Amino acid sequence: MAVFSTPRLLFATVASARHRRLDRRLIGFTRQREAEPVTAEMIQAYAAATDDPDPRYRGPEAMAPPFLISRLVLPLLQEALFDPRLRLNVLRMVHAGQQLRWVAPVHVGDRLRLQLTVSDIQQTAAGELLVLTGEARRDGEVVGSAATSLMVRRLRLRRGKAPKRPRPTASPTPRGEAFRLQLPTAPDQAQRYAAASGDHNFIHTSPLLARLAGLPGVVMHGMCVMAMACGAITRAHLDRAALGCARGRFSHLVQPGERLVIAGYRAADGIAFEVLNGDEKPVLREGWIGLRETVDDRDDQIVQSPW
Repeated sequence: MAVFSTPRLLFATVASARHRRLDRRLIGFTRQREAEPVTAEMIQAYAAATDDPDPRYRGPEAMAPPFLISRLVLPLLQEALFDPRLRLNVLRMVHAGQQLRWVAPVHVGDRLRLQLTVSDIQQTAAGELLVLTGEARRDGEVVGSAATSLMVRRLRLRRGKAPKRPRPTASPTPRGEAFRLQLPTAPDQAQRYAAASGDHNFIHTSPLLARLAGLPGVVMHGMCVMAMACGAITRAHLDRAALGCARGRFSHLVQPGERLVIAGYRAADGIAFEVLNGDEKPVLREGWIGLRETVDDRDDQIVQSPW
């Protein structure tokens, strides 16, 4: 099962540039398919791309990194995003937020049944927010679920002043910072993550097309930043086997090579965190890692972007 080839992806991206508004008749539409088998090579490549040296990711019965599900679901996600009926302008799309819940670990040889649903389309000051929800099953049993929000940024006005946007509210993290962790990124991090995840969206791989999309250049995948941050926190402060959920809002673009910092705040049932850039500006807000035994309905909330 292959993701979109590069020529097909380029054609679909360019063809989508004419779209101006998402079709709300697609709300509730569901797709299903069987994911490709999990392989040792897939696991090791993803772990390397997110700088995660956990030894449990090696060997013939290796456990998959928690965020590897993003690679498995990618073909289904691409089918949904490039469905001409949805009318999504891919060049104006950015990852706004992510929530993941893990019920059971995934290992080499597993083949999951995936389901993806267009749950909502919302109009915001920054543009249209597309919300997708899904779940993964193994032999009929749920092993994980997710909610993804994608922002289709509004077109810039060519004349006159841009409308005022509400300022982002402060991230509701608990007071009392408990720890800080360094989170450096490499200049080739986006390229490595694209190869490991199969996500070759041109804003992550092509400086030219990224600039044509209105960005300062190639930017990091939001899922890569989140996977790296959650991996660093769990290695330092948690048992990976107890990881139950994670969520966060992507609030500022990250360019490969930036040095980031994780600010963590302890709670009884998990860790709240933010990821900050060199200017102390949050690039990931409202981060949360919950332990498996404490996960509840709060961890199904949909995350939005403050842009």
